[in-house]
Amino acid sequence: MKKFALVFLLFFSGLSLFAQEKAQTFTLYFDTDSSRLTSTALQTLDSIKALVEGLDEYHVELSGHTDQQGSIWYNQLLSAKRENSALLHLSKLGLDPNRIYTAHFGESRLAERIEGLEDIAANRRVEVKVRYVKFDSLDDLLRYTRLQNEQIHRFTDNGTQEIVGEKGTQLIIPADAFQTKDGRLVSNAEVQFVLEEFPGSGAAVTHGLSTLADGKILESGGMFRMEALANQDTLVLREGKRIDVLLPSENLKNGMSVFVGQRNAQGDVVWTDTKESFDVVDTTPMPKLPLPGKGEQLLTMQVDLPEKVSYRALEFDWNKPNAPGKPRAPREPKKPAAPHVPEGEEPGWTYVFNSTWRNYYKAQNRYEKSLEAYQKRQEMYAQRLAEYEIKMKQWPKDSADFVAQSNAWDSYLNEKIVERTALLDSVSGYYDAFRYNSAIKSFARKMRDSVYYKAGLFQNLRSASGSDIEMDVKFTLDQLKEEILFLNMVKRNDYHRYKKLIYHHGKPDLNKFKKVYRLERIKSSDLIAWNAGLNRFARNQVFEAELKDTLKAYFLLETGNLIQQKKRELGIFDRNSINEMYSASLGSMGYINCDRFADVPPSMMAKLDVQSDPTSKLYVVLPAMNSVIPLYSGHDSAAVVQLPVGQEIKVISIGTFQGKPTLAMQHYTVKKNENKIILDPRLVTLEVLNRTIAKL
Repeated sequence: MKKFALVFLLFFSGLSLFAQEKAQTFTLYFDTDSSRLTSTALQTLDSIKALVEGLDEYHVELSGHTDQQGSIWYNQLLSAKRENSALLHLSKLGLDPNRIYTAHFGESRLAERIEGLEDIAANRRVEVKVRYVKFDSLDDLLRYTRLQNEQIHRFTDNGTQEIVGEKGTQLIIPADAFQTKDGRLVSNAEVQFVLEEFPGSGAAVTHGLSTLADGKILESGGMFRMEALANQDTLVLREGKRIDVLLPSENLKNGMSVFVGQRNAQGDVVWTDTKESFDVVDTTPMPKLPLPGKGEQLLTMQVDLPEKVSYRALEFDWNKPNAPGKPRAPREPKKPAAPHVPEGEEPGWTYVFNSTWRNYYKAQNRYEKSLEAYQKRQEMYAQRLAEYEIKMKQWPKDSADFVAQSNAWDSYLNEKIVERTALLDSVSGYYDAFRYNSAIKSFARKMRDSVYYKAGLFQNLRSASGSDIEMDVKFTLDQLKEEILFLNMVKRNDYHRYKKLIYHHGKPDLNKFKKVYRLERIKSSDLIAWNAGLNRFARNQVFEAELKDTLKAYFLLETGNLIQQKKRELGIFDRNSINEMYSASLGSMGYINCDRFADVPPSMMAKLDVQSDPTSKLYVVLPAMNSVIPLYSGHDSAAVVQLPVGQEIKVISIGTFQGKPTLAMQHYTVKKNENKIILDPRLVTLEVLNRTIAKL
């Protein structure tokens, strides 16, 4: 079983751009306080099984939910049980559990909401979403198989920037490096920089990267792509600005050049030689980088430590005044009505034989008793009326007292919020200054020892000033933030809205709020707004304040520029496990290839004919030369290419049929005479396709 994650969401959001993604949604309903699948739910799960049978690529999302009966913790557990019931039954039906993503939300995501009603059947559910893909074209398939390897870096200052890619590519970008295509200077602080690395032949195939220039085969040492953006504008390097690069490679050869690439009409990248060189450098030595006086200058940027303030537990008294109710006037008792006297003369003792008079005497007797009770109620009414009049005279005074007490209560809450915020300011201020000074001392010491190499000094100091602090300090800061949030919720005075978050037996309970907040990480609009007011504590405020000083910021940026110059002169890059790498200074962006022309005489080249499905994409991979050559079929479905004799090659065909991928691959050794290969593409799963390409 897998959990929902940002990676999963990004995967499918990106997928919809490349292939025709389909989705169907189902809902399973449950009885109250039950996680047992109903007969209707079982039928729904059977229909889900029928839907995914035969699908090549599918994923199932399960999300469990409850109504509002019960506590938050119980409902969270119940929603997990419901989601697990659906997961287990789908697994029994034969679905792959690794393709099922699950989550449970308790009562936090209601399908239907009715004020004052917690028992709503529509909320007792598991939502099931089945996603699968269909490829409408070969381009869809190729884009899908590409690794989503764009690495995006957002610069925060105008100084020198250093980037280390996930595959080891290192870049040093100078200050004021970029401009728009119409010549407008763009500060580095506005730049979003994109780096793509293409390790191996598999990445070259999926991204359509050939190793051809002017129709000649290139021997590649590695490829990558750089792009700089600002406000959706693609930027270019300013004249005279160059990006230093260190490129790791498993194919280290002398005589490599910088090639820049453009896509041709078939969508493959072909290359042009810039005549600039990629040099093999030894990264093992640890040369010194002398920065005389810079460490001492950096130390002058330290700040005085404020007085250290210890955490004090929140003392909170629940003395919220209750609004006085308006006195209710007593109801005046109703006087009983006398019975109606029958017509005619009273019958005397013979009334016992006369039902009319007999009933009259009974009613008269009841009337006399009711009259006695009425007189007593009248006396009580007079007493209550007097009390009511006294209360009515007192009620305006009680209301005025309530207003005064409420104002005092609000002032008390505001004072507590101000006190907690001030304490958070003090505690945070001390540790921000402490971390800021510690970072400066560390950098100054490395500068004195000539072993400080980071050209991005500005951002490096920001990062070091925001490094993790001791757990007890972090716990203290979190405690204070939670107390401020709690007090804001109490101040909101909305019992029905927050009763499950902070109230216990009708009173706010800080410990309950902390438990619920840490367990659920509640995302109510109020908490988001109040948290936004505390965002400044997520950054080192001392660094932010100090670097507003123009002279200090200028010193850091200029020192970074000096470090960049010296690193270029001495060939210093970050240390890594690769002893030798390619080094170059680039004056252009886009696709970059470290290449040289293959030194193969024409007499040692032989023709290769390849036949395959004309709608497929054909590539020849030469592992020994780290080369990838695209093939283009003619009208007779045959593609022809000249290859070095004796080379072991892999010929691969990738296509689609009825929305599913096809694949054919053949290993072959190029012969001196006739070379002909016929590929027969077969339907394969995406897993097989991806695994095959990764091994190229």
